[in-house]
Amino acid sequence: MKKRGKAYPIVLASTAFLLLLIIFSSTESTPTVQSNLSAAYAYVPNEKSNDVSVINITTDTFITNISVGANPAGVAVSPDGKKVYVTNEESNNISIIDTSNYSNITSVSVQMYPLGVAITPDGKKVYVANYYSKSVSVIDASNYSVNNVSVGAHPIEVAITPDGTKAFVANHENPGGSVSVINAITNTVTDTVENVGNYPCGVAVTPDGKKVYVTNSGSNNICVIDTKTNEVINSNIDVKGYGPAGLGQFIGPLPEPPQNSSTWRLLYKYISLTWYFINNLIIPYIREIISGLIVSVLIAVIMKRYSKTFK
Repeated sequence: MKKRGKAYPIVLASTAFLLLLIIFSSTESTPTVQSNLSAAYAYVPNEKSNDVSVINITTDTFITNISVGANPAGVAVSPDGKKVYVTNEESNNISIIDTSNYSNITSVSVQMYPLGVAITPDGKKVYVANYYSKSVSVIDASNYSVNNVSVGAHPIEVAITPDGTKAFVANHENPGGSVSVINAITNTVTDTVENVGNYPCGVAVTPDGKKVYVTNSGSNNICVIDTKTNEVINSNIDVKGYGPAGLGQFIGPLPEPPQNSSTWRLLYKYISLTWYFINNLIIPYIREIISGLIVSVLIAVIMKRYSKTFK
């Protein structure tokens, strides 16, 4: 009986120590959710593994993978950064991701082989190009209802003007590729720009909303469309390369003035990096110290409580 009394506090202390190790190690392995101090995040569709990788582009660190549909391809982030829309080619749907906790909110069925995706500046509508259905699905972001708009053959990419009034859709056909122009208010095709080039692929709008640039992978050039008249104003910018694609918004904004903007960028980066180090280095270190202190106190209390059994 005396031997058993000596072993009891040792077993109890060991059990407490192991429980603390399990609790704190499981806490560290949980992906860190985004905070209002976090930097921008990149969402990368992985076509072969059917998921989306989340990357913190301030620290260049991998955060987590989010499961989506089959063969994810296109991706667009809502203007407020709260949702990510991912086109799934083989499952004919769109996965909607909540960026606050990296969860897949829901899947919205569209038509065959969705590829390009774009969101209106107000975040209220999502436009999806359905390659094999000659259509664009317009998703209401508030209730996920879908309205399908007929366009040309093999729509592959879509871009929306900064004022949210027009959507331009590249129809990947040859010969005589075209660009469908959709009125984003009524969701009807108001014009078709013919003979932009062979196999038009990428489409992007300039920041001022005055021009649309279309890459033609079959004729190795770029054409320019006037958004006011929907007419081609330059039909042959030679890219001096082969098979230009340019899926996504390949036109960047004008460089910002270096004075005030650089100061704010540095301040934002400093705050983001500071938060990253606090969250990933300082907090885990403090957690280990606290766990050690708790274990020491537990052992001291147990040893004092059962000190008579060691005599």
